[in-house]
Amino acid sequence: MPMAFSVIRSSRGLIRPLEQTPSGILDLSVIDRLPVLRCNARTLHVFRHGPEAAQVIREALSKALVPYYPLAGWLKESSQGQLQIECSAQGVLFVEASADCTLDTMQVTQFECGGFVIGLIFCHTICDGLGAAQFLNAVGEIARGHEHPSTTPVWCRDFSPLPPQQEKMNTLPLLPPPMPNYRLQHANIDISLDQIKQVKTEFHDSTGQMCSTFEALLEPPLPKGFYGNCFFPVTITASSETVARASNVEVIKLIQEAKEWGRLGFNQVDYGWGPPVHIVPIQGSSVIPVGIVGSLPLPGKGIRLMTWCVEEVHRQPFIDQMMKVI
Repeated sequence: MPMAFSVIRSSRGLIRPLEQTPSGILDLSVIDRLPVLRCNARTLHVFRHGPEAAQVIREALSKALVPYYPLAGWLKESSQGQLQIECSAQGVLFVEASADCTLDTMQVTQFECGGFVIGLIFCHTICDGLGAAQFLNAVGEIARGHEHPSTTPVWCRDFSPLPPQQEKMNTLPLLPPPMPNYRLQHANIDISLDQIKQVKTEFHDSTGQMCSTFEALLEPPLPKGFYGNCFFPVTITASSETVARASNVEVIKLIQEAKEWGRLGFNQVDYGWGPPVHIVPIQGSSVIPVGIVGSLPLPGKGIRLMTWCVEEVHRQPFIDQMMKVI
């Protein structure tokens, strides 16, 4: 039976950079400007403990927005219809609330048990998950007493020049391509540590090689501190019949040949009371397929695959099939 609880919003306003910051217009990269990224990425970050967390984070946020001043600006369209950032130091929206329940009974809000949840909304046009995590880690470092973030942010949005045909068209208004008409749905799958070990052992026994949960590779490297969008599609070419008949080992080999994993870094953010006990991604776009590997909420062990990659008609069959595999 659903539990009744109340949430009281105590304050709402803009948090501005603590010091004066540069003004002007900043261009976004070719990847940033993809129409499909004009959506908000939303996540919930659950922390077990944090007295006066809102005030601590509010002050750290104001300091972090000095080096990350573009985040305190506004998105605007150029005369050619391209998104840009107007560095106006207007600030970011910050809302403080409290709830009359504990984190043990329900999963930015302070709970009676002393825990708190941060609800984060980032426009995907400005930065990807890695960039958002980099910013949150900077806020966390300042909240813990650091004078400056350990990583200096770098804008560097001109790393990928326009293709020649787009350069010719850059002075003309660009119409976004038609958006897909499908709607992807959530499908979460919990996998225990024993199941992970079983698959890794099976792969090692068959190939003599190790397979890790994450394998990262990026060429060419971007400058340290870059927090814009940086990704490209990685495709595994195989018929559905081949995948259906393949063993776990054969599927892992396919993935290792053409995959791009990355650790976002949200699980390392620490505002002074330790990292989050759980992170919940919330679907921001129904047309961008996403799969996120995270930790199970304590005291659970193992991982949770949080994804939206199938339409509603295929969602339950997908979950059933995944549970058979693992």
